[in-house]
Amino acid sequence: MKDSSFYKFLKNKNKLPTSKVDSFKSFDYNTNFTKKPFSSSKINLKNYKLRSKVINPPAVKKPLQPWYLDFKFLTTSLLIFIVTQVFLNFSAYKDYFYVKYLHTFEIENQLQTNAFKSRQEENLDSFITINSEENTLPLYDFEVMPTDFRILIPNLNINVPVQEVSKKNLLLQNWKSLEVDIQNSLKDGVIHYPGTPTPDISGNFVITGHSSYYPWSVGRYKDVFAVLHNSMVGDQIIVYHNQRKYIYQIQDIRKVLPKDIQILADMGDTRITLITCTPIGSNYKRLVITAFPVASVVE
Repeated sequence: MKDSSFYKFLKNKNKLPTSKVDSFKSFDYNTNFTKKPFSSSKINLKNYKLRSKVINPPAVKKPLQPWYLDFKFLTTSLLIFIVTQVFLNFSAYKDYFYVKYLHTFEIENQLQTNAFKSRQEENLDSFITINSEENTLPLYDFEVMPTDFRILIPNLNINVPVQEVSKKNLLLQNWKSLEVDIQNSLKDGVIHYPGTPTPDISGNFVITGHSSYYPWSVGRYKDVFAVLHNSMVGDQIIVYHNQRKYIYQIQDIRKVLPKDIQILADMGDTRITLITCTPIGSNYKRLVITAFPVASVVE
């Protein structure tokens, strides 16, 4: 009786086939589980989950390969490193890409080194009267020499003072103190490397400067040589020393390791060597630019 009564109960709820003789093969999951079973919401939820697992079994996720995890880690680390480098050396990269932009679109970048040119352009309409006739007399074509020690590279928009470093610690071979002197002098410009000749003496005249430095450090010239990475063979370098002008032309551009001190050696000729760290934001290598005189000294 109990079985028969339970069967009638299920039959009235449309949960079983209409006849006891019918096989359970006609059992329809959609009919059985979509309608409210019995009167319990908990049972309904349980049946829905069971139906979902039976009809749509969950896909088995394949485990990630070790090489993929390594690749993902390296890629993420590289991205973080690049973003950090650009952020810490934003000023250096800004100058670098600005000069790159000027070169790409062939925009002239002339430094105002010849004061007479600007004055002459402003006074083209000036004249004096001689014998009641108006005659325009051009200004004298002379160049005002800077009174300080200075280097200019017009194509790179570089115009900075050159600082001298005391040779005292060099003669005493006190290398730590010499390095301190060099770093202090670099705050006020680029430096004439101690122990190398000046432009008026034959030999390897060496100038070095920062391409990047800590953004919180003091000094206006901590990334002044960043644009040296845009140098090209044939560019001119102008040096003023003791109110004399020396013109050089770049002949060689290369990168060396810091231990290669041969770049400071005297090669038996007259040249200028510019040195800075590369890549920008690191001191992994040294960018070395060599130039030779192309014009006599102008007094």
